[in-house]
Amino acid sequence: MSGAQALTEVEEALLAQRLRPDSLGPTLRAIRLAGLAGRADLSRFAARAFATAVDAGPQAEEALVALSAQAPARVCEHGERIVQEGEVGDSFFVILRGEVTVWRAGSGQAATLGAGDVFGEIALLAKTARTASVLGRGEAHVLEIPRQTIHALEQYCPQALLALEREYRPRILAQILPALGVFEDGPAHVPTDEIEALFRRFVPCTVKAGTRVLHAGVPGVGLCVVVSGRAMVWRAEPDGQNRVLAELRDGELFGEISLLFDVPVTANVDAATTLTFYALPREDFLNFARSQTAAGRRVKALASARMGHESEG
Repeated sequence: MSGAQALTEVEEALLAQRLRPDSLGPTLRAIRLAGLAGRADLSRFAARAFATAVDAGPQAEEALVALSAQAPARVCEHGERIVQEGEVGDSFFVILRGEVTVWRAGSGQAATLGAGDVFGEIALLAKTARTASVLGRGEAHVLEIPRQTIHALEQYCPQALLALEREYRPRILAQILPALGVFEDGPAHVPTDEIEALFRRFVPCTVKAGTRVLHAGVPGVGLCVVVSGRAMVWRAEPDGQNRVLAELRDGELFGEISLLFDVPVTANVDAATTLTFYALPREDFLNFARSQTAAGRRVKALASARMGHESEG
């Protein structure tokens, strides 16, 4: 790439950051590309713009420039797997150039991401397994931000981690909320602050394949929504046979029967693969069902249907 081309790319990155000044992905991209072009002044300009937008100080500017410069860059070929669903995540990525495809085993292609977008941060911040695989789409240049860099950001620019949380929250909510029927009457019927408060009450969990997540016959502890992986719902019959009742995939919920009908868990739930789910504790779920009556009715209808299915045969 010629010097003129590099500078044009930097100008485009700075413009993209100006449109999203409090977003970490465009900021780190602009800082890194400006540094590669030999424009340390523009790297500092981008870092200062982010720090101002999130109300951080000069120390944060210096940390962002240093961490972006030190982070390793990768060139990924078309179809190359950058992260694997179900694996432990020790880094997140910022796309410098090109595009990547996000793919979930349970539901197929989820999204295409481009320059300035971030991926891999969910596993790192929520301390879960990777919730999707990401593959190169054409040639993609990515910046890898390792866990130790996250620790430095916590010390010098904690606002950057809050910005990352804002990046991944909509993607998780997009899987959780439809399962709960929150948008049955349209999203305008649920105030944003209530959605945010609800999300903060969910607890992210990852378990290995073969783990018993729910035990039949014990009290229920919460409502769970599958984000990644598969789970098997089954029950031991009087004749000693194990009867499979359902297979759960991305966006499906479990644990609602015992909560809504105040009965012990009616079936076992085992992780068939590495399973990541978000759990809403019992009292939080019951409060939610009372405040969002349409969503509560939908979840109760699903629970009633499942109880009827499980009683057959």
